[in-house]
Amino acid sequence: MLVYALTNQRGEQVSHESETEGRHDMPTAQATESGTDIVQISTRASRALRQRMKIAAAHADVSVQQAQIDAFEEYLNKRGL
Repeated sequence: MLVYALTNQRGEQVSHESETEGRHDMPTAQATESGTDIVQISTRASRALRQRMKIAAAHADVSVQQAQIDAFEEYLNKRGL
């Protein structure tokens, strides 16, 4: 059995136990009332695209994180989602 000690956004320590009988150790998604909660997502992008994002963020004088959030929102808004 493996025990993982993680820290969430609020600085609270969270531990997860890993066993071989399924993925019961994974945290489950929960609906929140606040639309401003920040979560970490993982994406795969080419180095060229990542570099373009960094340059665009620097020109706009925003963080890369904020540039990505803005890009996601623009993409979803264009599609009416």
